[in-house]
Amino acid sequence: MLATIAKPTGQIIELPGPSVDSQRLFLYMGLLFICLLIYQAWVIDYGPKPVTDTASGLTEGGVATGVADTGQVDRINAGSPTTDLPAGNNQVDTTPTTTAASDATATGSDNAQDTAETRITVTTDVVTATISSIGGTILSVDLLEYPVSLEEPDTPFSLASDTVNRFLVAQSGFLPVDAGVEAPTHKTAYTAEDDTYALADGSDSILIPMVWESAEGVRVTKTFTFSRSSYEINIDYQVENNAGTPWRVNQYQQLQRKPVTSDETSRFLYTYIGGVISTPEERYTKAKFEKFAKEPISINSEGGWVAMIQHYFAAAWIPEQTESNNFYTKYVQNSNRYLIGMISGIREVAAGGQGGFSTKAYIGPKVQDELSKSAPHLELTVDYGWLHILAQPLFVILKFIHGVIGNWGWSIIILTFMIKAVFYKLSKASYTSMARMKKLQPKLQSLKERYGDDRAKMGQATMDLYKK
Repeated sequence: MLATIAKPTGQIIELPGPSVDSQRLFLYMGLLFICLLIYQAWVIDYGPKPVTDTASGLTEGGVATGVADTGQVDRINAGSPTTDLPAGNNQVDTTPTTTAASDATATGSDNAQDTAETRITVTTDVVTATISSIGGTILSVDLLEYPVSLEEPDTPFSLASDTVNRFLVAQSGFLPVDAGVEAPTHKTAYTAEDDTYALADGSDSILIPMVWESAEGVRVTKTFTFSRSSYEINIDYQVENNAGTPWRVNQYQQLQRKPVTSDETSRFLYTYIGGVISTPEERYTKAKFEKFAKEPISINSEGGWVAMIQHYFAAAWIPEQTESNNFYTKYVQNSNRYLIGMISGIREVAAGGQGGFSTKAYIGPKVQDELSKSAPHLELTVDYGWLHILAQPLFVILKFIHGVIGNWGWSIIILTFMIKAVFYKLSKASYTSMARMKKLQPKLQSLKERYGDDRAKMGQATMDLYKK
């Protein structure tokens, strides 16, 4: 808005008036931003979801999601059944044979479609999980305390799933080192005592044992342990080598995931979805999916962990922290899947001897206390980005306040007042300066009227006024 005044000569000039236009511009920008936020929320809640073409494995718009959902366990390796196996410390064919206990007819095949599958359901107070008898793969984990939305409070969020649209599974097993030796990979059939397990009242944990036995007499018992109020899954192997030769293998664990699709991301808020590797040397290294094929990772280290993370949840494999492994990433081209995992050096169980192996998985929400208990630096999966140095201390204070009053809303209000109190002096100085500048406005306006277009005199007069 412009004001007009008359010079002594009678010439009319225009001078800048109050900054009403700039205030109006800021209001328009704020309104536009609010509209964008409302639109984003509407798209998430009511917008069209991606339609999957199960024949081509593409969503509407050409975003790859994987291959068709055939209803079988091995739904990702129709073209090349061994491509998702890691590389071991051997040069022999790692294709495992089916076992006598599996009643399989195709001896020497690792394709799970040749073997009848049993799906084992495990229910605790916080999760419902599904484990396949083929390899002991964790096919799904439903988080009972986290609904998919406020509109569906009784439908738990599925963090792990073997369906095409939400594919994320946790695989583990052994690779044989020597030719002619059998070892159970994540494609080999186990037998289980039951197909339904539930955590009993008063019990702190529940065990799910599964057994595999080779023709040479090597017996492997793979036992899953689920604990009350925990998102950890402990896996213990007990090996009885009744063969006449040492049983030499590489132990591995890996997470396999589909590509990121549009329904998992926000248009206006960046969220990292991808792999993470942690070692004592590098506590937190992102492994972006676009680099899995071009720049696969191979790191040798002791301890650490690997994970697939998204905004609020994480799935991780955590080895024994005194154990040495090779951490790797891999892209399976024929199924359009991303793998991140670890594989040990050669492990040996002597002929006629016994041995044990352990690992664990964390599949659950990014609750920092739970994460830090599970593994060193696992809490770093709560990624604050470049504001981490400020956000982390503020969260610690917020959590402390919540522990005292027990309400997140009031905790946020109290934290806000605390921040205001800390910066009170700076705010006061800023407001005082603004008030002084406001008092100068009439005098500045008077100078403009006096000197008009003489910029030199106007500038000098303004500086003198500021000094005074």
